[in-house]
Amino acid sequence: MSGGRRRGASFYKLALQCNRSRSAASHAGLTVTDAKKFAIDEAMAAKNLEQLMERVRHWPRERQEDAAEILLEMERQDSSGYRLTDVQAEEVARIQLEIREGRATFATDEQMAALWKSCGL
Repeated sequence: MSGGRRRGASFYKLALQCNRSRSAASHAGLTVTDAKKFAIDEAMAAKNLEQLMERVRHWPRERQEDAAEILLEMERQDSSGYRLTDVQAEEVARIQLEIREGRATFATDEQMAALWKSCGL
């Protein structure tokens, strides 16, 4: 993040949703009908992406850097050998929902310090 700014949750949520959707499609067993729809969706996505990139060219430089940072991170994730199983992805989605609904609890700084200390870190 340039300048040490904090990104809003919706900023990262969008990036994660884009990455999750593409990954799900690539791992799905597609029927012929699904494959045709997927091809159409891909063409529409490419057109939408081209239109979006044209708009991004007119954004302030700092916002363009933010967009580039997200895309580069997504690219790094794609090259990673680590992949979540379906069960792990469902667990992440469940936890994200709990966070959005305010039902999740988080460890305090003191609790985390105690945890790291107990691990010898």
